[in-house]
Amino acid sequence: MRNYILLKCYVTYRTILYSNVVQQIFTFLFDFLQLFS
Repeated sequence: MRNYILLKCYVTYRTILYSNVVQQIFTFLFDFLQLFS
């Protein structure tokens, strides 16, 4: 049961980390497009 909780925390952590990275990439791309428009 404890392993399950750890796994759930890890997956949540990874999801937050991944979505944060994706958000930063989109923000960067948006800024990049603004420069050239």
